[in-house]
Amino acid sequence: MPKRTAVGENRYAPYEAKMDANNITYRYVALVPLSEVTRYADTQARLRIAGTSTVNQYAEKMRQGEVFPPLILWEDGREGYSLLDGNTRDMAMRKLGRTHTDAYLVSGLEDDNHAIYVSSLFNTINGVSLAKDEILRAIQAGKALTNPMSDARLAKDLGVPASRISRLTSIDRFNDRANQLGLATELPEDTKIALAPVVDDSVLRELHTLVLDADLKGKDIRPIVKDISLKGSEADRLKVVTEERVTLTPTIHNVAAGRTTTAPPSKDSLMAFGRIHALMTKFSDVNLFVPVRQDTRDEWYPKIQAIHAFLGQLVGAYENVGVTDDARVSQ
Repeated sequence: MPKRTAVGENRYAPYEAKMDANNITYRYVALVPLSEVTRYADTQARLRIAGTSTVNQYAEKMRQGEVFPPLILWEDGREGYSLLDGNTRDMAMRKLGRTHTDAYLVSGLEDDNHAIYVSSLFNTINGVSLAKDEILRAIQAGKALTNPMSDARLAKDLGVPASRISRLTSIDRFNDRANQLGLATELPEDTKIALAPVVDDSVLRELHTLVLDADLKGKDIRPIVKDISLKGSEADRLKVVTEERVTLTPTIHNVAAGRTTTAPPSKDSLMAFGRIHALMTKFSDVNLFVPVRQDTRDEWYPKIQAIHAFLGQLVGAYENVGVTDDARVSQ
């Protein structure tokens, strides 16, 4: 079911208020032939249309007499009208065999980007909420206008928090630069947001490589980027990354060795190692660990074998990061 459906006598008010607030030139027409309405993908905020079940739900409500908001159409000089808002309503009316609809006819838009942005304005009033990629499409369109929209204005118009606009803008900015520089973009969103403020291409390349080598997260990257921003020259900013690579050498070794985490041992794991070490000290004779009863020995032997194999892997992992002294391992 759609999340929002404007019905009743106030169906016009939200649309007119939004058009007036955005200085959109429009006029209301009671009967527009549906045969003259076309959905063009390059003027739509919606990247996908509703499924059959949703269209059927709309059609059934229309059949029962429920009143839906008018369509928003663009008088753009193409043959007929470009549909900006009302995809599902348009499909439902056609399904019912209706030939005409009431609509707001919008004119005076700059270009297709302006149309996409206006389309997004009205898609926030009625129907299913815009998906993340559709919000990003609206942001890109708003930023491409002759007078680009600010993040605050985008947040107000699209009905989403300003912080989300900032996040999506940062991700988009990073993806564009990464593609230009040939860098991998298959990174967590928080990582992309942390990397986005880096100005120099050379610094971004080196930091990007360090992020991959050390498996850094957004919270790890932000202090580095802050230090970079305080430096006055590109050479000094590169030096920050170089010094961080030296500091993170143990972590890089851990990642290369295939460890699932580069975090320090947890309190529980340290306690477990402590207990093992205490037992080894208390019972130095291994025979003291062998149960007297045969059935108990049979039960425990496979478990001891599994522990032996695990400890062998653990020794290998320590050797991969340069720790070979038995005394240090046991500690």
